[in-house]
Amino acid sequence: MASSMLACQKSPLDHLMYYDARVGTPWNGLFDRLSQQPNKPYWAILNFSKLYQLKNEAVCTSDNPAVKSVAAVSEDGKEAAVMICYYKDHESIDGSRCEEETINLRLDWEGFTSGEGVTVSYRFTDAQADNEILTEEVFFGEKSAHIFKLPLYTTMLVILRKN
Repeated sequence: MASSMLACQKSPLDHLMYYDARVGTPWNGLFDRLSQQPNKPYWAILNFSKLYQLKNEAVCTSDNPAVKSVAAVSEDGKEAAVMICYYKDHESIDGSRCEEETINLRLDWEGFTSGEGVTVSYRFTDAQADNEILTEEVFFGEKSAHIFKLPLYTTMLVILRKN
């Protein structure tokens, strides 16, 4: 779901709809019917809403067709976010054997700086994590980069805040 939303953002499509988000209905994939707890697609919509709230799409590219990404920055320039999804059709859609498809993802950014540093948090949604912050760092300088081992079917939301 995250990969589709990110791909659609970079297409001429101007409307995208999720069929039914009513809790407890059989057509709702966002929440478990019995426990009413969020399923993985819920986090994709929540994370994409963060980009929407920031309002201004920023330049964001990937040299890997299986890695989709979109970035946005706030009106006041104090916050930015990048949503990244690594997805491709695979024989195992249940997430098993994803470690065989792990890639090294290098995330670079520039022009988002502060003399007090930029706090960067990384939220992951994958087979083990439900949009949890797995690490948070402070960066200084004009350019920054981070390298991740990213398993197949993983979505990241990277949030940058000027200190």
